[in-house]
Amino acid sequence: MSLARTILAVFAVSLAAAAARADEIVLRATARIAPGADATLADIADLSGPRAEALGGTVIVPAASLTPGWTRIDLARVTAALDARGDVAWGLLSLRGSECSIGVAAADRPKAPAPEPKGPAGQPADAIGPETVRGFLAVKIAASLGVKPAALRLEFDPRDGDLLSMPTAGRTIDARITGASDRVPIRISIFEGERLIAGRAIAVGALVQRQIAVAKREIRRGQIIAAADIQTEERWVGPALAAVRPEDAIGAAPKASLDQGQIITTNDIQSPVVIRRGDLVTVSSIHGGVLVRATARARSAATEGELVDLETLEPDRKQRRTFTARACGRGQAVITPASETGSAEDHR
Repeated sequence: MSLARTILAVFAVSLAAAAARADEIVLRATARIAPGADATLADIADLSGPRAEALGGTVIVPAASLTPGWTRIDLARVTAALDARGDVAWGLLSLRGSECSIGVAAADRPKAPAPEPKGPAGQPADAIGPETVRGFLAVKIAASLGVKPAALRLEFDPRDGDLLSMPTAGRTIDARITGASDRVPIRISIFEGERLIAGRAIAVGALVQRQIAVAKREIRRGQIIAAADIQTEERWVGPALAAVRPEDAIGAAPKASLDQGQIITTNDIQSPVVIRRGDLVTVSSIHGGVLVRATARARSAATEGELVDLETLEPDRKQRRTFTARACGRGQAVITPASETGSAEDHR
């Protein structure tokens, strides 16, 4: 073999060995870049080997050159960015792939500032003078809802302005509230002496300021509500909302799970079950001032104040007697002469 061929053969073997040891840079088909960020080699290519990984921070496309949408980067642009470093050992690197499409999402728009909280709608009932029908109705509605006029706001329909502005002096006003709603329905009749001078059915929007119970955390169905589970808030609510007072919520149990921040209403809760079927119950029997206690087994469930069916505990089932008592606490019931006959089902 000539010397030239020997040198070529050795060079080819060296190249093959170098290629076997070369680190790899493989362009991805697509890549996504956050708005405002540079596209680096690590963002657009898979890097294998320490030499390739050391180049990962190389900026291929600066953020200023990237716009929302897709930008195509070819192999020549990647090579040029790497050449600009001046320290890339190309003989120890393998660069593969044809191009990468870089996707940039549009920057999030700044959120509009939250609107300033507004006060409750309507007029304060205590600021409406009593000399007109409007003022007469303010007093009437406050009394019907059991609140002071200062805790009531009313919104009248402008179309009823002619009737509402009529003076009450020397006149008899008959105003009957005909239903329960957040817009209070009222039938008004106005008399001068024995003569009916005006009459109309109207509806008045109402908001009442109440202290209500709000769930501080999720409260599961059937869980006994404790003071730590709720918070007291003062809110303006519609009169039709049967919001529960905090003191009435404590000790009750939700019919269904309550979410955090949920206003608790009378429809949401029930008295907790204090006796369950199969429980051993301490029964207090009161006769003529004499108190006798015994233990019985519950044959039905009951909330506090409900009647519960009970059974005595004789070993011989044939000797056991059933009777009814009133649940008065967890595992407690009381029996009086009035509750000794019948079953809980008969009394429910």
